[in-house]
Amino acid sequence: MSTQHLDEELRSTQRVPVETALGIVTGARAANGSAIFLEVPYALPPVRFQDPQPLPPDFRYQDKEYTRELSYCVQPKNDGQARGTRFEDKVGFGKPSENPLFLNIAAPPCFPETKGFPVKVYIHGGFLQYGSPHGLGSQAQYISAERSEVWVNIGYRLSVFGFLASDSPPISGNFGFKDQWLALLWIKENIISFGGDPENIEINGLSAGAHSVHQLLHFASHLPDGVSAPFSSAVLQSNAIVCAPRTPAELRPQFQALCNALHIDPFSTDALSQLQRLPADKIVNVIETDALGIEFGTFRGCWDGTWLPEKPNPMQWQRTGGFAHGLRAKGVKSIVIGDLTEEWYLYSIAHPVKTMSDVVMNLERYFSKDMVARLMEYYEKSPASVQKLFGDVLSDSQVHLPVRILARDLHDAGFPFLRYEIRWTPEQLRPEGYVTHGSDRALWAFRVPDLTEAQVEIARSWLARISEEVEAVESAGKPLRGPQDILALGEDRAIEWSEDSHCTRVLKCDPGSISFPASAASPSFSSSETQSALELAAHELVQNLRPVAFPTETVYGLGALALDASATSKIFSTKGRPADNPLIVHVSSFPMLQTLLPPEYILPATYTALIKHFWPGPLTLLFPCDPNTIPPIVTAGQPTVAIRMPSHPVARALIAVSNTPLAAPSANSSGKPSPTKAEHVYADLNGKISLILDGGACDVGLESTVVDGLQADGEIRVLRPGGVTVEDIERVLQLELESIPKVLVHKRDYRDEVLEAAPTTPGMKYRHYSPAVPVNLLCTLSTPPTDIKPVNFVSYLESLKTEGRATLKIGILSPTDSPLGKYSLPIDGFEWLRFPLGPSADPAKSAHLLFDGLLTLERQGADMILIEEIREEREGLAFMNRVRKAAGECVWLQVHG
Repeated sequence: MSTQHLDEELRSTQRVPVETALGIVTGARAANGSAIFLEVPYALPPVRFQDPQPLPPDFRYQDKEYTRELSYCVQPKNDGQARGTRFEDKVGFGKPSENPLFLNIAAPPCFPETKGFPVKVYIHGGFLQYGSPHGLGSQAQYISAERSEVWVNIGYRLSVFGFLASDSPPISGNFGFKDQWLALLWIKENIISFGGDPENIEINGLSAGAHSVHQLLHFASHLPDGVSAPFSSAVLQSNAIVCAPRTPAELRPQFQALCNALHIDPFSTDALSQLQRLPADKIVNVIETDALGIEFGTFRGCWDGTWLPEKPNPMQWQRTGGFAHGLRAKGVKSIVIGDLTEEWYLYSIAHPVKTMSDVVMNLERYFSKDMVARLMEYYEKSPASVQKLFGDVLSDSQVHLPVRILARDLHDAGFPFLRYEIRWTPEQLRPEGYVTHGSDRALWAFRVPDLTEAQVEIARSWLARISEEVEAVESAGKPLRGPQDILALGEDRAIEWSEDSHCTRVLKCDPGSISFPASAASPSFSSSETQSALELAAHELVQNLRPVAFPTETVYGLGALALDASATSKIFSTKGRPADNPLIVHVSSFPMLQTLLPPEYILPATYTALIKHFWPGPLTLLFPCDPNTIPPIVTAGQPTVAIRMPSHPVARALIAVSNTPLAAPSANSSGKPSPTKAEHVYADLNGKISLILDGGACDVGLESTVVDGLQADGEIRVLRPGGVTVEDIERVLQLELESIPKVLVHKRDYRDEVLEAAPTTPGMKYRHYSPAVPVNLLCTLSTPPTDIKPVNFVSYLESLKTEGRATLKIGILSPTDSPLGKYSLPIDGFEWLRFPLGPSADPAKSAHLLFDGLLTLERQGADMILIEEIREEREGLAFMNRVRKAAGECVWLQVHG
């Protein structure tokens, strides 16, 4: 690998003066003829922990040559990823400075005779803690000459100097991102002087640089009306945002830890000013030595309500399409995003880890304790290599997962994007032989001295192909491929389209091709495609012990082997489901049911009657649990187990082909609306599960009714209303039994505090069925509590308006003959998204559409969803049960005035 820096290369070459609006900037020719300008200021020297300030109109550049690497941002030196790299090759030959607000510019050899070149801006990586635009691997003279492009490398503040934040004292943070934005504004205004086309600017970033690009994209998506982004496209290499950053209040403990490490009272009124006066090297020292605590040693962006708006949550804004639509409105035409196959290795050496405790503490550098705990649920508790586990978790959360999330969200919003994957990098540049993080840099930067002749041709072909594909999606103005489609640079060095092997597969199944002959335990198939899909799913369940999503007549379920605690535990980790929330076991036949019950158990007459009429079907019954058969993880340690036999052909056939009972809650992240279509599952769990069986939309649309008939008093207790109505249960019991038991509905007819604290069935203890946006229940039928006065509908809507928010998107779920239909909905300040639930006389239709409506309105970008009350009769009882659990607030309306 070449070790010659531009600083050395420019010492005695031809000088290139450029006239700018702020004075003359003199650069020099690199050995290949590219015109190079180093350390060109784009802002005033920054004040520590304050926002950057632009160069004033009367500013003039110094009369000097901009050809030296004189400075880099002051930063810690405990960079595990740079192990084996000379420090000067990472940051340049200069000295540490708190003023890294400069640009390195490279123009093609034919400049200044030729102008109007595309502009490529590069933001270096380094966890937002390390690095410099002088980094040897990204010096841009070769790519500029090869592609006839102007390249600009941005310097910005790092670590504590770029990203310290707190609410008390108020420190806004995000200084490094604000530096980058100011640099982009300078480039937009001045790059024409260096031969660049200000209307054709692309921002690129590697690692933390890609994270920065994602931050800049989010900021651009919220620009005021009439203000365009200072760039038109973006490339994110091996990183993106995976979750909302922590707030200044959440980052206050980091500020306090820093103060304590520096012997400053964090609660003193002048704590911040003391911190501002300390020498930079003293601050850096406590970071390098972990004196402020491992979990506080990394400084990141914050969700301050200004750089990123307080509402909506940035990931919700991205998921619901606001991000993509905002970017399109601001002139952004395309986004490229991708990763490498062995990212994990370089992440594994980022920080020293020897124990699982080390892993957790180092992850808490980047994420909240709660998120780290949830992340760790997906990984082995006792791995063969702690370092490998750390690399997996950190690369998954910083690279692989956010790449897939962003690709999905852009695709779903119809935004032009390209996804890539690199499976080969130059062998001599691979750390320990791995195709790992950053080992592709020489390809993107066309670093000729670091490549063989054959590798130069591969780099040339890769860059050309990426350019062609970007031009194609920009011309189309929409995605041309799915989120799972990747342009891959293969192990054989071929460049071709491939499919993401880590994405969730969706296999179509035809329910009509499946039949269960009388008294046969096994199904027959008229479609070989459906049979193959079911056999593959069964193999995932039985051999690989992985959960699989499949349709039932109620909602889509996430199934795993009910009798294998290890397999069932993956349901909980995949969904983020509380351990005290029991599961329902699904069987395909009566002989399979018998294998689950205690040997001495005899079905009561009530169960015989209910099974006769409602099995297979959406009815779950509580049975005594045989602890020798069913693991306690399924029942949450309760003495009973909930069992049902689904009627959906795909569900029943999957259980039969697997030849074992399946534990299966709804196939969604815990607390969210249950999915009723395969696309609902895919949108939520893509990348978390291996397989979805798509059997079409579910018929019922709500979960099964759960019945407890084990009580000593002989009464039937409906623990959860669902697909079988209370009226139908009462009818069957009257038809089949001489002594007719009472049918009591939990919370309507009785309360049971013990049951509510330790439920025997799902859907009883926790808030459920909630989308990512607020849900309010509009009561138009029931009588309000005595202390609540009904409000006028229009007045209520006006109260929802948020100060500073131009338009509020309101989703409405209501019957087609709603009492609210007579109201003329206000237009000023509102955008209405309606999802009709069918006529009020057809509660089954409303129940069928409820979850689909919630998920659809969430996807359409509703800021709030309003659901109108329906009568609690037949399926309406289950409908209202779900709505009350989803709603954060109940509002009683005046419907007649």
